[in-house]
Amino acid sequence: MVKLIIDNISVNYNSIQALKDINIKLEKGTMVSIIGPNGSGKTTLLRSIAKIVKPIKGTIYIDNKNLNNIPLKELAHHVSYTSPTFKEGFDLTVGDIVFMGRYPKTGFIMKHTDEEIVNKALNTFHIKHLINRKIEELSDGERQKALLARSLAQEAEIILVDEPLAHLDLKAQLEVLKILKNEANNGKLVIITSHTIDLPAKYSDIIIVMKKGQILAIGKPNEILTEQIIENTYNIKCKIIKNYEYPIVMLLDTISD
Repeated sequence: MVKLIIDNISVNYNSIQALKDINIKLEKGTMVSIIGPNGSGKTTLLRSIAKIVKPIKGTIYIDNKNLNNIPLKELAHHVSYTSPTFKEGFDLTVGDIVFMGRYPKTGFIMKHTDEEIVNKALNTFHIKHLINRKIEELSDGERQKALLARSLAQEAEIILVDEPLAHLDLKAQLEVLKILKNEANNGKLVIITSHTIDLPAKYSDIIIVMKKGQILAIGKPNEILTEQIIENTYNIKCKIIKNYEYPIVMLLDTISD
């Protein structure tokens, strides 16, 4: 079942074109990774789906509903968005942050079932012991896990995560991607952005390769992660190793502009 349709959208930031003629169809139960160099439009694409950025043309559909016609309160039932940045200055605990994920469904009146959902999200990311810690006291990695736990607690049908691997050590990166992949296996549409390639290739059903606001390739990791595409996208020399269940990218050198 098609969950998300992006129909020929373009986004401008003043005179700068951030996205150009983007067309995508994605089904529920899919793990999607958007890769590409800095400034390629990865974050803008997620923010467009989350209705934070408004395209200058084109339409986004969720469950065949025009995103422009979905009120923000209703949209929060469908879409969660997690950014790697968090505005400091709020006297909030980890528990406060994760409970925020329940507000779209319950408002400020929490029931026992909401507490169970929040505790499950905290346990999933192994941060239950941090529930009473101030968010500003955490390491960047711990804070990232708290924000991801909030996203799970929201129980949205589409999970958008901008740079989920930011600030995480190697073990935590694997754990987070396994958790997000499990959400996709349970019927959610999970879309992430990443500056790395190997781990998204391992856990993703679909890879979207972007550069300069456009899609260069979209498809299964083994089909589209070729040396030519990686070289054209990142301006680097590489070797693709395909002796495993997913392609491994070995970086060799940069290419002069």
